[in-house]
Amino acid sequence: PSARIGIGQGNDVAWGKRHVEAAMGNKCAEIAPHGCERFVKGDLFSDGPKKAESDDESQASSEEGAQDHVFAFAHRLGQEEIKDLDEQFDAYFKETKRWRHIFKEARADFAGEKATADVWKPPTVLEWTRLRRLPQGASLTHAPSVPRWAAETWRKAGHKMLVRNTIAVILLAGGTDRSSLGEFDGQLVPRGMTDVGLPSQKCPFQIFCERVLRLQHLIDRERLAMKDILETGGGEAIRLTAKIGHARAKSINEPCLVTVYVMASVQHFDILVDFFASHDYFGLEEGQLQVFRQDDVPVFDLKGKAMLSAESRILTNPGGNGCLFKAMLHAGILADAKHREVESFFVMSTDNILTRVADPFLLGFCQTTHADVVVKLFEKTYATQSCGLLLQRPVKVHVDGPEKGTQDVREVREFRTRIVECFDQNRDLQFCRSDKDPTRLKFTAASACQFVFSLPAMELACKHIAHQPHHWMPLSRSYIDWRNDGQLRRPSAGEMNAVCLETFIGDALENDGIQMVGGYLVDRAQEYAAIRNRVDGDLTSVAIATLSKEHQRWIVQGGGQRFKGFRQSTVADDSSVMLCEISPLVSYGGEDLECMFVQDVPLDLPLYISGVKDSVAVMETEAYVRPDKGSAVYIDEGGTVAHQEAKLRQDAMARLVALAMEQDAANYVEGASSERLREEEEHEDRGGGTQASVEDSAGLLNARLAWERSPAFKKAMKNVTRLPRLAQMDEERKLKAKMRKDDDSSGMESPRSQVSGLSRES
Repeated sequence: PSARIGIGQGNDVAWGKRHVEAAMGNKCAEIAPHGCERFVKGDLFSDGPKKAESDDESQASSEEGAQDHVFAFAHRLGQEEIKDLDEQFDAYFKETKRWRHIFKEARADFAGEKATADVWKPPTVLEWTRLRRLPQGASLTHAPSVPRWAAETWRKAGHKMLVRNTIAVILLAGGTDRSSLGEFDGQLVPRGMTDVGLPSQKCPFQIFCERVLRLQHLIDRERLAMKDILETGGGEAIRLTAKIGHARAKSINEPCLVTVYVMASVQHFDILVDFFASHDYFGLEEGQLQVFRQDDVPVFDLKGKAMLSAESRILTNPGGNGCLFKAMLHAGILADAKHREVESFFVMSTDNILTRVADPFLLGFCQTTHADVVVKLFEKTYATQSCGLLLQRPVKVHVDGPEKGTQDVREVREFRTRIVECFDQNRDLQFCRSDKDPTRLKFTAASACQFVFSLPAMELACKHIAHQPHHWMPLSRSYIDWRNDGQLRRPSAGEMNAVCLETFIGDALENDGIQMVGGYLVDRAQEYAAIRNRVDGDLTSVAIATLSKEHQRWIVQGGGQRFKGFRQSTVADDSSVMLCEISPLVSYGGEDLECMFVQDVPLDLPLYISGVKDSVAVMETEAYVRPDKGSAVYIDEGGTVAHQEAKLRQDAMARLVALAMEQDAANYVEGASSERLREEEEHEDRGGGTQASVEDSAGLLNARLAWERSPAFKKAMKNVTRLPRLAQMDEERKLKAKMRKDDDSSGMESPRSQVSGLSRES
């Protein structure tokens, strides 16, 4: 390419311009001045004009980070395409030396020694006999070991933060999957937009937004109770004011509002903006939810050359969730959060459909222990499990010497914390056994990708984005081969022909200013159900089964002393007829389920409890009653959320009822058909001819009519009559039955007798 368009051939501007004009057919005059100047000066991959180099030096320079090949097809491009390509080059390779250094460093780390058990240590396990500040470095708190009084203190502290509206949620909408929703059916979209297989057919984004709505309602319910006390006055109001503080007492009239930020890739930014707007933000206010764009990074081949997706486009890929901090600065999200007086950020991925959005417990834990960052963890169960680990390592620091102006370098007991991803872990670290119990792993604190950042910690992470380490992530990508006249090259199956240099949030914990990182380890079965890939049926079914079992556990625990549980002790799983789901609008974490079910009457699966007022949403409707607590069904019937909830409930229950009816009908008809075949064989043995075959269709229809009169059918239709969409079908069925009865009484030929004249084909 250098010889073709005269790039990087020294300081002879006139010589370079002649070659540019010859190669591009005088298009140089049409290009923007900065673009033409770039071609002439030859500064595509250098910080200024180059001196004359030997052939060997030129080849070595070209191999180490030179990116001038992206203009190999400049002579074929139009003015706008040249301008766009030039802007891409400025955006990605303005600091070519920096990218060259990042590529070499990431490649060396990938090929070099991984994190070892000699360098990295597990977090310090804490026993909570009293409230205190977290120690320096990484600490670990096991949820079952936390005393009730400490857990209640942390929960109340989180509620106070939510009442003051000082919490913001950041959704990391990274990762793509095949959608099955509406206009995006079959397309690659953010995973949060996909139907993951729940009875309600809700996507993760809707689930998370509805959890925010439910949490806001719980906080407002508590706020209004305190407001009544303060307005009543007296000694109780004085004591409450002294307890919550004058600032909180003044803001008691403001409703709870949790700000939600969604980070999207460049490719899906517009799709997500339209998606949330078209769904009315799933009940949130328009200004409450904001979508912002993360930067893409160029994709390189294994020699460090930027790859092309088209002759005028550089191949790019999202740069990992560590781009959050840079995106917050560039998009003004950090400034907006400060304007809203946000004090803490709850950062979460969209893979986990059991995530407790803006978890008050985790927020209060971070605030009361004065932690810089808190990470929610689950226990790693086997050595090769793919997960990031919360670890810490000792570092050497510079301290002042005995004399002024001198320094003494010595190792002190100071630790740096980091989440080490699975591909950076040494095999010895993965398989290392505990000293106390050889049957258990030593490093088990696995990240659930849920973080709470205090505002100072978030500002510090945004300030040190230039020091974030980059990770070598092999990819398989199709590309335009600039060496062979722009031919499209596709990698073979399993071939990793490209690399992306990504950053991760866990690396930000190693910044100097972040001293105290708290890990909170929870039960994976209760709070972690990750759907990594919709195509992968195993991962999807495991996540759906986990959610169904957790919601079933909520019902059993909150059903009351006389609640009989589920019929025959059935356990929910991923089967379509064994699912169990509770709408996030009904319960945030299992609360308010008391007295929602008829005592002494067991429940059956599948079960879906919706959040619309006066709804009946289970197969065995007699076991479900309208809850006495209005908080569980607080939604306005005329609101947008209520209509969406009702529609989803109708669709889900219609599918379940239809499935059960078809299955029972098939069994019923199959039994009638078998009986009919036996009669036909007997008839043929007696020499009855083909009369049985003529009457076969009549027998099947008689079986169907008999099924409709059976108790099982009537029992199933009890659910249908309560669905507005299916009520009309039920009325039509009753009308046809009435007409058939009238025809029989009037002596007219009934449909049953007409069937006897039909052939087997009919």
